[in-house]
Amino acid sequence: MSELIAKYKNQILIFLSLIALISFIDSIIKGFFNSCDFQWQPAKLFWEGTNHYNKFLTNGKYDFLCQGGEYGHLLNIIYYPFTLFEWEVARVLWLIINCFLIILIALLIFKKFCISKY
Repeated sequence: MSELIAKYKNQILIFLSLIALISFIDSIIKGFFNSCDFQWQPAKLFWEGTNHYNKFLTNGKYDFLCQGGEYGHLLNIIYYPFTLFEWEVARVLWLIINCFLIILIALLIFKKFCISKY
């Protein structure tokens, strides 16, 4: 098996890179148009002094996309800088920060375990 992997190492690397790229692009598209995990609206309500849990229970539905505020209040505190922007700008900033963190985490793992960046 290891001989087979060694023989087709470049093809396997290209295949895995292609799959990773497709997954990355798909995640960007889903995040840009749906953004269920980026709870901007509940954080905005939190900082305006509105209890988003109570608002959801009263309305019985989400007011903004699929953002019902399922996470704890600490996340709303972390998201505070994004609440200073409108939705369109905040989600682009969120995307940029996540892309930066993806690269940074990979580089830190490479450095920690002495893995070639290739």
